[in-house]
Amino acid sequence: MAPPPLLVDPEVEYRVILPEDRSQQAYPIDETQDVDAICRVTAYHRDDFDLVVVSRSQHRTDFLRMGLMGLILPVFWAADLGTLEKLPVEILMDIIRRLDFASVVRFLRVNRRARQVVAELPEYSFVVTHGLDTVLGLFEVRLASRFSLAQLDAVIRIGNCLRCGQFAGYVFLPTLERCCLRCLDTAMDFEVLVLTDAKAEKLWNSDRNGSLPFLRTKPGYYTFHDKYAHERGWLVPAKAVSPFIKFDRLTRFFRYMAATAQPHVTGRGHDVLVQRGIYCKSCLASVEKRVHAAGNSPDIPPLSCRVFSQEEYIKHFQWCRGAQAMWEASAGGTLPVEEPKLTRQRGAFRYRDFD
Repeated sequence: MAPPPLLVDPEVEYRVILPEDRSQQAYPIDETQDVDAICRVTAYHRDDFDLVVVSRSQHRTDFLRMGLMGLILPVFWAADLGTLEKLPVEILMDIIRRLDFASVVRFLRVNRRARQVVAELPEYSFVVTHGLDTVLGLFEVRLASRFSLAQLDAVIRIGNCLRCGQFAGYVFLPTLERCCLRCLDTAMDFEVLVLTDAKAEKLWNSDRNGSLPFLRTKPGYYTFHDKYAHERGWLVPAKAVSPFIKFDRLTRFFRYMAATAQPHVTGRGHDVLVQRGIYCKSCLASVEKRVHAAGNSPDIPPLSCRVFSQEEYIKHFQWCRGAQAMWEASAGGTLPVEEPKLTRQRGAFRYRDFD
């Protein structure tokens, strides 16, 4: 699905910086500039934002990736697939692409011949390598049987939020839609209801709504609070139940239980570019300075700065005076520069107890 047009002209939006922080002319960027170094010195990825949704320890993710990749290791002897052997390999592979991912995993366990067929599918290794957080999230909330291998391959390659057009580092699991953290937090399209509440309000009828996607929540930490959600429950997208439900700030906690972080990946093979979204260090320092000057809480609002892809950030960098000064002070990325504590530790927290 192609993303909608941006709500704001990007060539104008990159210049929407406070007057005192905006340079008078665009910083020159040519082939001699090390774009990766500019992003490394003047921008950062917020690791804590990946932990406020459905997540797990990196050790567990790597362990499960090894298991799923191990199912398609080369085999030297293959069994038979019975009647399926009568189909041309191309048709059989196309059928597998259309299978839901849970069925693909079950097919892998049939015999070695099944593993050999799946091993020839570039989509499978691509999804397991770069989209495992989404795959595991779907299994953990019991939605893996709703989406095909082809759909998973496609959503990993979508880079923009389907609501606002900005960089999207998350996937809303009930509908497998790309979204940014701001839209996940505020957009009505991502409102979810507790299934028991929907039934109590007579918004849910098993005969009428039985085929709608509803998920089983996973215990864990969600949002930016250290409150552990112990109990499991069932959630359903509010839009799927009724288009007239009003937004309720008290229930936004549940939105984070229905999403997972997912990098944007382009290319195949050795020409793969993985982007998780980056924030401007200088803009964060500017926001931090204004918050403290106003005498407000020392806590910086989590969604106070905009997330960029690398291409978008370079356009922002050309007009951000603070980022340019930071780059110049680093002498081309060779010297350390002063930066806010939040950017040094890559967020308010980097770990959460998953046990």
